[in-house]
Amino acid sequence: MQAFNPFIQGIGNARLSLIIGLMDGVVARIGLFLLFEQVLHMGMFGVLLGYTLATYVTAIPAMVYFLSGVWKKRKLLV
Repeated sequence: MQAFNPFIQGIGNARLSLIIGLMDGVVARIGLFLLFEQVLHMGMFGVLLGYTLATYVTAIPAMVYFLSGVWKKRKLLV
């Protein structure tokens, strides 16, 4: 769903990929679902809105990682 996750997997940063994956599945999707459905009582619209906004929650740390240039300093394991 995002362009940054395949990039992070491709450079071999498994730890960051796992963190973003857990953030996407547990924190963002379930958290936003519960916020919109249970707290704000938005119904099915809240479920869809939470699912849609979860991609933006996980895109922010991945974009910061890419724009910071830290990935350029990783050593190759060859």
